[in-house]
Amino acid sequence: MDCEDGLYLSVYAHIDRLCLTRSIPVRHDQNMALWRKQGAHVELLRYWEFERYSGRKHHSASFADRAQALALIDVLLLEAGIQRDQLSAIIGTPGLSTQDDRLLCQDGFNPHTAAHLFGALLFDTDRYFGGDMIGLAMDGGPDAVLTRPGLEDPIYAGAVVRQGKTRLFPISSPGPFWSAMRALTGLEEGSLMALGSATTVDLVAPPSPPPSVLTMRDFKTAFDWVRQLHDEVFALTAEDRGTCHTGFDPRFSEAENRISILAKTVQALSIRQVCDTLQAIIRAEGLDPAATTLAMSGGFALNCRANSHVMQHFGFAHFQAPPAVNDSGISLGYGLLYFLKTMQQFHFKGGPAGMGARAAALPRTEPADLDSVLDDLMVGPIVWIEGGAEMGPRALGHRSLLADPRNPAAKDRLNEIKRRQWWRPVAPVILDEHVDAWFEKADHSPYMLRTFTLRPERAAQVPAVAHLDRSARIQTLSRDEAPQLCGVLTAFYRRTGVPMLCNTSLNDKGEPIINTLDEALAFARRRGVGVVYVDGWRHEVPADATEDASPLPERRHAALFRHDASRDECLDREENPHDLDRMALAMHRFLPAFQTLDIRDKADAERLRRHARHMAKKQVLPWELIL
Repeated sequence: MDCEDGLYLSVYAHIDRLCLTRSIPVRHDQNMALWRKQGAHVELLRYWEFERYSGRKHHSASFADRAQALALIDVLLLEAGIQRDQLSAIIGTPGLSTQDDRLLCQDGFNPHTAAHLFGALLFDTDRYFGGDMIGLAMDGGPDAVLTRPGLEDPIYAGAVVRQGKTRLFPISSPGPFWSAMRALTGLEEGSLMALGSATTVDLVAPPSPPPSVLTMRDFKTAFDWVRQLHDEVFALTAEDRGTCHTGFDPRFSEAENRISILAKTVQALSIRQVCDTLQAIIRAEGLDPAATTLAMSGGFALNCRANSHVMQHFGFAHFQAPPAVNDSGISLGYGLLYFLKTMQQFHFKGGPAGMGARAAALPRTEPADLDSVLDDLMVGPIVWIEGGAEMGPRALGHRSLLADPRNPAAKDRLNEIKRRQWWRPVAPVILDEHVDAWFEKADHSPYMLRTFTLRPERAAQVPAVAHLDRSARIQTLSRDEAPQLCGVLTAFYRRTGVPMLCNTSLNDKGEPIINTLDEALAFARRRGVGVVYVDGWRHEVPADATEDASPLPERRHAALFRHDASRDECLDREENPHDLDRMALAMHRFLPAFQTLDIRDKADAERLRRHARHMAKKQVLPWELIL
């Protein structure tokens, strides 16, 4: 199959009115990517994450129909000065795709898994075609939109690449353990990781090893293992010190101590499982880690401690991952996999993460000099917007809250602004050339996917970014990523001797990262941040407008995600005439055993309803089977 020169659009979304009206999340963190192919070269032109436009974090709502999806796509393409008729192909989403999406399957693996894997492997094609690589795609679980994986089909993939020759094989993923903890504790994975490393408490004896999760059939076993561990940990009391645990940390509540034990235990066992997987690959393939690149993607690749541990343990030559390693990067993987299938060999090198929308220029503002920026940072946190929005869930200097890391109150103030727990750490952004002088065994971390430990003699200089165990999830910054912020860091270093700043994402609790100027100004007023910088221009937020309790303005293009609900009831009756409930419908959309049933057929609908009731009695929830 030939791939002609031109523009290409890869889309990770979903069209299904019934899923929309019943709030069934088939694909979350939806996104799309615009590409240009010219000869043997492929370039990523623009990247859109739908949550930034809808205002719904982890955007998972389906489109009602093709027309609604195309209306949004047309508006977003105009941001890049492109019209849809200029595209050579659209891939990735049934109802929109102009190519056969089965092309995205790879050696029998689900396209979702393949997209994660090749999004990491192909993020630097010089390494893919010119060296040795190990790739790991470890997610919670794939969607079932393009293919329907059977209960025994592998859903996580590993790969060994030797000069472009690739072999794929099944691997296990710790991802479902973290999904189970999220459901049992109500805390997001990032909070669980932070709390796990914050306390001093630990189990005296390790629990039984976790099961291997390779197929959908293993999800229930994984959840049951976590639930048993959860119940055992939550039965612990302070009196169990010395026999069952090392002693509750007095800085935290008993509930926080228990959750910390749970997260710390699962973290250690997750890392061990990944190390076992890598050790088996290295031995079987006879690879030299020192001459091998480790490429990782999938939601588990957001686990910075695990990433750093395996890199230090094995001594891999390079760590390679895109900034959007979770499902927000699926359209990136779709695009790269499509070009691999249609071109066999091509050149692509991932670069700066700021591939999203740009903010509008500020009216009646003044250009900022570096001294003004530094003076503002000494006073308190500032809003910083530079260039296009970042790909992925991490603030990388394009939509950030910045603060002085020397001020111990800065972390508390940032957590107050974002309404987070007091023990949540704040990440530092540091000039790339200084990372070794400040962190132990440090390496490049351009997308904030690695954790390192502050050198003991340095920790007291930057108390705002030192976690309770001196660890920090760092971003190493080069001029290519954010040149203006790089200039600010350089000036801050000259003035203070500290080459880093506090850097946290520009968003309120439960909201996606802010995309536009209006949203940033409203956020600053609402949270009491006095200064906003946009592409080098300074805007002072009026003092009498601070602490404004008004909500953020509606996100740009949010109206395009709404649909005409006047016909919903009629269409629901046509598509779901036997009135199956949300759980039964979710089972039909997600689980291979039920996807062949016709819910408009009375007998099939009743069969599905019986299974849903049976699962409800056993307290088996849909997420246990599909994440």
